Amino acid sequence: MKNVKHLLFFLIIFSLKSIAQFSSDQLLSLQRVSNFNELGLVSNPYNGNLIYVDSQNTTYQFTGLNWEIIDADILLISTTELVDIDSDTKIEVHDGNDNDEINFHTKGVNVLMIDTLGKFQVNSPKTSILIGNEAAIEGKRNLVIGRGAFKENIYDSHIYDGYGDGCIAVGFNSLHQNQGGTNLGIGSNTLQDNLPNSSAAIVGTNFRNDAIGHNSHYSCTECYECVSLGESSFKKNTTGEFSTAVGSRSLFNNISAEFSVALGYQSAFRSNSDKALAIGAFAMVHNNGINNNVIGYYAQLANANNSNQVRIGNTDITHAAVQVAWSISSDLYWKEKVRDLPYGMNLISKLRPVDYVRKNSTIKTREVGFIAQELVKVLEEIGFDDQGFLTQTDQGHYEVRYNDFIPIAIKGIQEQQVQLEKQQAQIDELKANYQQLIERFEQLKP
Repeated sequence: MKNVKHLLFFLIIFSLKSIAQFSSDQLLSLQRVSNFNELGLVSNPYNGNLIYVDSQNTTYQFTGLNWEIIDADILLISTTELVDIDSDTKIEVHDGNDNDEINFHTKGVNVLMIDTLGKFQVNSPKTSILIGNEAAIEGKRNLVIGRGAFKENIYDSHIYDGYGDGCIAVGFNSLHQNQGGTNLGIGSNTLQDNLPNSSAAIVGTNFRNDAIGHNSHYSCTECYECVSLGESSFKKNTTGEFSTAVGSRSLFNNISAEFSVALGYQSAFRSNSDKALAIGAFAMVHNNGINNNVIGYYAQLANANNSNQVRIGNTDITHAAVQVAWSISSDLYWKEKVRDLPYGMNLISKLRPVDYVRKNSTIKTREVGFIAQELVKVLEEIGFDDQGFLTQTDQGHYEVRYNDFIPIAIKGIQEQQVQLEKQQAQIDELKANYQQLIERFEQLKP
């Protein structure tokens, strides 16, 4: 009997508590709150408790940790906000004819807005945009797209331009370890190890570089205002200020490439050179000098370790022409240790001029010149050396600067002219003596 009394008491209390929550069109009424924020005010909810949110027109169930939506479709159709418990992170939908947009808030800041015009506005506190797994950012005015891009960037606003300031990194690991400002990397691994060494971590290193192409500008410890375009272009460089590499693997591996330009596949591929110019596929593959210039497919320097050289064309070239005559600098301003030419006829008399057909000639026309090996022996015989008109390439092949033979020939002509004048004087003297003999002979006639 006692148990029956307890049951009746419970039913009466339950009826009095819930009768106000029933209406004529409802079979069951739930506890309700006016908006989602009030869910956080419910004290000691039990696992499975249901609460209806008026503003969202949907029902939430407590899972023991969080309040979760029972019917997500109702939320997507009816609500204008998806918000967390403390209301500092949410997605906000504005409806209406004049304000159709979606706003994304994190920690109370509106970080992203999308509207019907296709506008994608990022309102990052640091004015940077980050898209990609494992991408990280520290800096200002940066655009980062790709996994691992900008991951270990170091930002220092006290450095000129600012480390990690004004950069664009697009691609896997692009600008991965950037320590420079206003750099552009488009393509996987571009400018990946853009790190200054301990002595170069100062103003003017690793700034304002543009790299486009897989592995282009992969690593550089002291690069400033350089451009690399093409797969693995400018890939491994210690220094490279004001240099440009265009073409796959151009300026690929260089200790130094300051003020250098490489245009073409593998042009200036391996070099330790400044102020270099290489134009053409495989042009100047090796270069250890300074201020060397090479133009043409597979054109190479005569001596990779020398400086101030110019090479136009490869060893297959059979004809070269220019519309006007070449002018060669000859001003005294550029000359020192001037002396009278020490040889003329003594050299010319020993030369063997020949004509020949060049082996790589396609038209097989004959050329004239000397045999360089014979010229070497002649110079040895007459005891002259240090003559720049005869050089030898890295492959051991001789080259002759033929225009130097013009002064030699003139010297020989001058020497012959002196001999001719002496001979003429002797002839004139003999003729005078002969005439005197004739005159005396005529006087002796009876």
